[in-house]
Parts: sequence; structure tokens; C-alpha cells
Amino acid sequence: MSSGDFQKIYSEFNVRKNEIQKKIDQVTTASEIKDLKMEINQLPAEIFSCNRDDGEVIGNGSGNFISSLPAYDQKYYTNTIDQLFNLLESKSKDLNKGKKKFSFKNKNKVPFAKIETSDSTIDFKAINEEQKQEPTAENIIGIEYTIAKPINSSTAHIFLNNIQSSIIKMDNTGYIPDSIHLSNIHNSKINIKSNTSIFIDCGSDNLIVTESYQLRLHNLQQSIIVPRILNEANRIVIENCNGIKIYKNNDVDKFVEVDDFNFPTKSVKNPNFEYAEDTNEELKNEIIKSFH
Repeated sequence: MSSGDFQKIYSEFNVRKNEIQKKIDQVTTASEIKDLKMEINQLPAEIFSCNRDDGEVIGNGSGNFISSLPAYDQKYYTNTIDQLFNLLESKSKDLNKGKKKFSFKNKNKVPFAKIETSDSTIDFKAINEEQKQEPTAENIIGIEYTIAKPINSSTAHIFLNNIQSSIIKMDNTGYIPDSIHLSNIHNSKINIKSNTSIFIDCGSDNLIVTESYQLRLHNLQQSIIVPRILNEANRIVIENCNGIKIYKNNDVDKFVEVDDFNFPTKSVKNPNFEYAEDTNEELKNEIIKSFH
């Protein structure tokens, strides 16, 4: 799959997610809840089929292309579907207050490890295990590390683990990997680019500048984020994060939208992150000069 395919799938999925969220907000009857439950359950088959409804063929044209996605992409999609079911369940409970006639026969959450499609069963857990990758580099402590194209490797994915008091940046050849995963980052400065996804997992006290189509932050605390998102949606995803301060990227004069798994409502201020409205010139200069 090309980076364009990844981006198209990501955009289509989020359009459908937003449509379903609106339907959940507006639901008023038991039959509507039943229909929405089926619609959410069919979402993976709808999005991840190799033979698309619009006639386009992805991959080898048979089955599904879920195995072509990085493991953390699969986690995003399954977690988002999980969130939709949780929202629907919460809405159902609200509607059923004081009512005795309507209740789900199966009160357990619909399992997501396996999702039936017309072609095959997608086993997300098994795929995630298969796609676990050894770090490209690890134990990067107190140094400046440059991301360069791996030698004697066809991988388009970079995985760096255990980064402390270091600078991570791209090389000067113009190389940009398809995806980047950084894990366990502390007191570091990061300036990275990806053709599709960037996933940052576990860390604190970092300055992070990114450019990608997708950005996901997980278990990140007390960090400054300066994201550039290369699509019209202009969104990032965070989970189990707090103390996040988000700046505008110099090339884009607007803030990114933030989807927070831990705080899905946007009707009140999110306590886990804030947009940087201040005019701290010293900090701005630090961001600009950090990687030059």
C-alpha cells in the first residue's frame, strides 16, 4: 500500500466515525441503537476490504488489507471502534433510565479481537503479535541521533526505544520513513517527519516537533508538541496524556484538532492538554533554534 492509500483509509475511517458519533448523539429509540450497533460492527469490513465499494482495488484484490497496516495503526482503529461502542452503550443506559421493557440481551461488549467479514476473519491480536518489530535503535542517552535510511534493510518503519536527554532529528539527505514509533522518551528534543504515521508512546518533559499525516500520543506527560498534519482534517489523537501544551506549527496558522480517548467530549475544556496562546518569545526561539 502506498502512503496515499494509508491516508485515504484514515480519512474515510474518520469521516465514518464522525458520522456515527453524530447518530449516537441524536439517537432516541431502541431500534436506532440496534441499527447503530450493527453499523459499528460492520465498519471494519466496510473500510478494510480490498475490493472497495467505489470499484478501487487495494493490495492483491482479495480478502482484506489489514495485515498491511502497522500494529499501532490497527490499535488506533480498534480503539476507536471500542470507543464508539462505549458511547452507544452509555447512550443506551441514558435512554433506559426508568424503562423496564428494553435491554440488550447481550450486556457484554462486542469483542474486537475478531471481526467477521465476507472474505475472512480479521484477528487483530494475532496480527499485532506478528508485526512486533525489534527497535531500529535503543538506549539513546545524552546524544544527538539522526534518523537515516536503514542499511541493508527494506523496512520503511523506524522504531526508537528508550531516549533520554537526547536530540532526535532527520538526516540531511531528504529521507523520510513511512512511519515512526518512539517509545520511552524523557527530557529530549524531537524533530521528525513521516510519510504516514508517527506514534509516540510513554514519555515526559519533551519538546516534540512533527510532520506527518497522522500523529498519536500515548502516555505522554508534561511535553510541548508542535505538530504539522499534512491533511485537511488537521487532527491528532491522544490517550492517557496530561500536561500537554500544543503550539501552532510555523507553516500552519491554526491549531490542530485533538481527539482524546480519555475525554471525548468537546463541550467543556479538556484538562489533559492546552493550546499555547502565550507569546513566550524565549520558548518560541528555543523551538525554532532547537534543530539548527
